[in-house]
Amino acid sequence: EKSRQVPMMLEIYGKAQRVCVWLGEGDETSKKAIRFIHNDLLDLKKFDQLCRNDQYGDQWIALIQFMEQPWFSRRWVIQEIALAD
Repeated sequence: EKSRQVPMMLEIYGKAQRVCVWLGEGDETSKKAIRFIHNDLLDLKKFDQLCRNDQYGDQWIALIQFMEQPWFSRRWVIQEIALAD
């Protein structure tokens, strides 16, 4: 079954305008991680500063804990989020 579905992923996710993922109920750590991604990490000009400045330590820890959720350990994650328009 899986061997038939995997090749279809390119077509399915490639035609998607948006991919939504349910990761469960949010807690303060996940909310902090999402805010960090949205407000800071997406601005690539700030990335070097974010890596060097200790004031962002709590946000990095929240992001690491957020990404320890089981969904991120799946092999197909990159295809699912990267192929959408």
